[in-house]
Amino acid sequence: MKKLVIIVLITILLFASYQAMASSALAKSQLFGAAGNNTKFQEHDFGTIKIDNNTELQEFVKGYHFYGSGTPSDPYVISNITAEALFLENVSAHLIIENSSIGAGNYPWYLKVINSSNLELKRLYLPWIGVLFDHDFNITLSNFYQCESNVIISNSTDIKIGNMPSGLYFTFNHVKNVQINNSHAHMFFDNSQYISVSNITYRDYWSWTIDLWNCSYATITNSTLESDGSFYWTDSSHLWLKNLIIKGIYGDTSLELLGEKKVERDIHIENVHIQGEMDISDIQNLTIKNVSIQRSECVGCYIVAINKASNLTLNNLYVSGESFYFYGTRIKNSKNVIIKNSTFKDSVYGINLKNAKNIIIENSTFENIKKDGILIQNSSYIKIMGNNFVWKVANPIKLNGTVSYLILQKNARGVRAYPLSFNIVLAIFLIILLISAGVYKKRRDYRREATLEYYRKIGKIK
Repeated sequence: MKKLVIIVLITILLFASYQAMASSALAKSQLFGAAGNNTKFQEHDFGTIKIDNNTELQEFVKGYHFYGSGTPSDPYVISNITAEALFLENVSAHLIIENSSIGAGNYPWYLKVINSSNLELKRLYLPWIGVLFDHDFNITLSNFYQCESNVIISNSTDIKIGNMPSGLYFTFNHVKNVQINNSHAHMFFDNSQYISVSNITYRDYWSWTIDLWNCSYATITNSTLESDGSFYWTDSSHLWLKNLIIKGIYGDTSLELLGEKKVERDIHIENVHIQGEMDISDIQNLTIKNVSIQRSECVGCYIVAINKASNLTLNNLYVSGESFYFYGTRIKNSKNVIIKNSTFKDSVYGINLKNAKNIIIENSTFENIKKDGILIQNSSYIKIMGNNFVWKVANPIKLNGTVSYLILQKNARGVRAYPLSFNIVLAIFLIILLISAGVYKKRRDYRREATLEYYRKIGKIK
């Protein structure tokens, strides 16, 4: 009996050990891929890998039985490696490194690529390490795992990045032709050109999602940016923002466009929803179309603040403070501004013009404004036409200080506009009310005639 019990226990232990080994193998196969069935793929455990030129790369590939010839159609492929660090320099052969883990040694940069080109890194596991690319060309990075790393890319051209996790912090310095798609990483750009960012979803409680300094020709599209401050752009030109949701988590500025050392030029913002504030300063040639801005925090703030700007067109802008604790839209020290087909509501002021010149406000609606729909202070050449001030606008237009060359045309203080569905319901209610009133009148007349007939029969009236 004792032998039987011992045999059963040993069987259980062996089965448990087998299950643990199988789980470990499965986890490793998820990281390194299912390449174990191919004799070309072997898992290699290295210390530090240092390759200084194409000849050393060829020797490494052949020595460890990897494959490829380093050409565009048949690149070298290094797969399933574990290394403390990887250093590549002066390598131009086409190379793919995949399904690997890098970073365990005591180096400031565990992954460093210098003066190299035609490199693709994909499906890598990187712990908290430093990653440096410098003077590189044609680099593709994608599908990194469980990363908590700082990635610095400097003096490089033609960089493609995709499917990156949220733990990565990218810094681009003097980089040209950058494409980033479907990622969750923080991005900082400095002195860079031709930037394309799309399909980004990012949430961070403490830092800006995307920072651009001294950049030009950047396009940010089809993304959701949510952080303490979501988008920051300074001393740059030629920016396109389209199809975005931008949210400020702690009530800070969500979209900030500033010219600190030089005037920013040629900025286009279209189909963007902002929850927070928009701050614009030292800007030339700005176009805003189909943009909604809603604010629910930061008491006493301007929802839209424009300062020292010129040649602005704001078309179909929707600004709502959601309470009377916000100051609406302020345009200060600016000139050549057109605002049209827009809505301003639920704030202290609709629009505050201060030291402004050549301003046109037309075909816009002001609703639920505590003080002034349009407050004009020390401004000139102002044209206000075709606007509607509806439902609780205390004072449609107010002048303060010196105001010259003011034109007012066809502005109306009308009734509040309700949606079509509300109007249909209201019409049905009124019809029912009228029908009910008619039925009541008929019944009242019938009772009156019946009463008169009764009194005639009893002889009280003739």
